[in-house]
Amino acid sequence: MDRPPARPRREGPARARRVFTPPAGTPVVRLRSAGYGAFLFRRMIDQEPRGAHDGDLVAVVDKRGEFFGWAFYSSRSQIALRMFSREEARPGEDEIARRVARAVEFRRGVLRLEETTDAYRLVHAEGDGLSGLIADRFGEYVVIEVFSMAMFRRLEAIQDAFVDAG
Repeated sequence: MDRPPARPRREGPARARRVFTPPAGTPVVRLRSAGYGAFLFRRMIDQEPRGAHDGDLVAVVDKRGEFFGWAFYSSRSQIALRMFSREEARPGEDEIARRVARAVEFRRGVLRLEETTDAYRLVHAEGDGLSGLIADRFGEYVVIEVFSMAMFRRLEAIQDAFVDAG
């Protein structure tokens, strides 16, 4: 069987390397390899973050030291990092409440689910940018399921976000 011809190497100016400098005291994870999904598995990590605890928000850099994103860290799970943001600015803790509000508004305002049912999913983890969190509405109740230490540590703020979202 014949192999396809090799692609020619691109010649041209090398891309300037830009090393990311995180805010002081921020734990940093260096990746060995990376994918662009919501999960980064333990085998993809080259260097664990120093001083990070389970559920902490950590800066993530690629193998060249360039910014990759912000993620919630777990020392115990095979899913070592749950990506939270690809923006270079460090997201604040209030970002979770904003994402909850946006998810609730999408179900109510855009999908208009309340017009046909009073039982539906309010937050669907990675689909709403809240990896480790699912929330369902059943009548007047909201049932919250957390399956990451990051969301568990922020459970009170998450509950408040649902109350605020109405």
